[in-house]
Amino acid sequence: MRNGHWNQDELIAWLYGVGPEDGHLDSCGECRAKAERLQSRMTEARMAEPDVHPAFLARQRRSVLDRIAGGAPSPARWLATAAVAAMLLMAVALQSPSPQPEALTASSADTELFEDVFNTVAWAEPEAVAPLYGLFERSGEVSR
Repeated sequence: MRNGHWNQDELIAWLYGVGPEDGHLDSCGECRAKAERLQSRMTEARMAEPDVHPAFLARQRRSVLDRIAGGAPSPARWLATAAVAAMLLMAVALQSPSPQPEALTASSADTELFEDVFNTVAWAEPEAVAPLYGLFERSGEVSR
């Protein structure tokens, strides 16, 4: 409240049933008179017939029915159709399988190099240990 009286926002809030409930309208005649004027204007507005000529309503109805019956599509409809088509094309493009990469073929020189590297790496014991394997024989085989 400002200066003891309700302002316009508080009166409108009271009119719609969400305003303050502090009993101010019971004690303040000036605010009560403003509230009653607002309430009567609102009632009049609800009861008043709209001032629309029937010919205007008939033209409006014909216009709506013409558009529904098959008038030219609006630019917004064309835009929406184009957007849907673009999204469908994008979905198809993203779902199609990509070409498989070509398999790499190794030449004989590469194959020999890989075998040498593998044998060197796979044999973890030093060469100095090799003569010791000759000491341990099992039923005619040399164990390694």
